[in-house]
Amino acid sequence: MNLKKTLFIAIPVVAVLTLLVFGGNEKKDTRKTQAQSSQQTKPKTSATPLSELEEIKSGLDREGILSAIGTGESTSEMIARNIAADNARTELARSVAGQTSSVVIRGSTVHKSITRYNAKNNVYRVYSLITAREVIPQ
Repeated sequence: MNLKKTLFIAIPVVAVLTLLVFGGNEKKDTRKTQAQSSQQTKPKTSATPLSELEEIKSGLDREGILSAIGTGESTSEMIARNIAADNARTELARSVAGQTSSVVIRGSTVHKSITRYNAKNNVYRVYSLITAREVIPQ
């Protein structure tokens, strides 16, 4: 009989102490609140990698910096990066050729690249924004 009384009292006491020590669901709620508030303060991101690079490109254009965007696809990420950079350089050359005054571009630099991987097709798609290093009027 004495054992039954002890268990009757001990089980609820252990349950209450466990809740007090581990805090129940309060920590989970706090983390959710912190995550939600940090999401609200994050800047908006672009819908696609291409639109993100186009936003950067338009800023560079306003500053008078020649730039272009290229894309590349391959099962190898490095090859996809090279294709994207080459396509961007080709686009940069086309945009310069379309100008009324003749200019020479000496070198280019990859300003930003964004890589996406399609696991279903095992293909990397890379978006690259390049800028001209030196533009010399002719």
